[in-house]
Amino acid sequence: MKTIIAVAILLGTSVVAQSGGPTMKAIMVRQWGGPEVLKLEDIPVPTPKEDQMLIKVFAAGVNSFDGMLRSGKYVKIFHMQLPWIPGYDVAGTVDKVGGKVTKFKVGDPVYAFISIPTGGGYAEYALAKENQAALKPVTLHFFEAAGVPSVALTAWQALVDKANVQSGQTVLIHGASGGVGMFAIQIAKIRGAKVFATASTANQDFLKQLGTDMPIDYKTQKFEDVAKDVDAVVDCVGGETLMRSYSVVKKGGVLVS
Repeated sequence: MKTIIAVAILLGTSVVAQSGGPTMKAIMVRQWGGPEVLKLEDIPVPTPKEDQMLIKVFAAGVNSFDGMLRSGKYVKIFHMQLPWIPGYDVAGTVDKVGGKVTKFKVGDPVYAFISIPTGGGYAEYALAKENQAALKPVTLHFFEAAGVPSVALTAWQALVDKANVQSGQTVLIHGASGGVGMFAIQIAKIRGAKVFATASTANQDFLKQLGTDMPIDYKTQKFEDVAKDVDAVVDCVGGETLMRSYSVVKKGGVLVS
C-alpha cells in the first residue's frame, strides 16, 4: 500500500556562500543506501532555466516510494544520478520564473509534481517546469497540498487514462485508505461509478467518509464474496490480492495495478 504524508520544510534560513551566491538547506543523497545516507547540507540555490520556475518550498510530500528510490533500486529505470535530492511532491510560492514561463508569476501559491530523476523536493527551493505545477487550491494549506500531486495523478491515470471509468460502471479499489486509494475513490465517484473498496477494520469509517458505496473489511470479508463482475479494479496492494482480483472483473473489464 502506498501512503503519503506531508511535512513542513523547516530547515533554517538560507545563507550567503563565500562566493557571494545564495545557498539553501537540502537533504542530500551522495550514495545509494538506507536512511543513513540522508545528509542535511548547505548547497547553492538552483537557477531556473527558461522553461522552469523556482519554488520556495513550504512543504514536501514524503512517499514510501522515496525509500526505494534512495536505495538505488530504480537508478537505471529513472536514469538517476548522484548527488540527488529526494522528494517530488512540493507546495510553496513561485520565487523566480524563466523567460518561457507564462502561466505563473512570482508570488503565486503552487503545488507541483517535479521530476523524479532530478528530485529536489527535500529542500528550501526546488525547480519545476510549468506543466508540472498548478495553482494551489485556496481551501488547502501548503502541507495538505504537498500530499496531493503524485498520488492523485496516479489515481487519475489508473481510473481515467487506463480504465476509462464511466458513469454507471462499478469499480473495486484495493488499499483504498492509502494515498492513491483515497483519491481513486473520490475520482470514481465524481465520474459516476459505484465503488467497492477494501481496507482494514480501523479504516471502514474513513472509506464511507470518502464516498465508498460498499466498504469491504479485508480482515473479516473476502472481496470476491461482495464485488462481482466489476468493470474495473484498481489494485494498490499487489501479490495475492492482485491474483484473486482477476476473478471479479467482468469480460472486457480492466485491472490496473
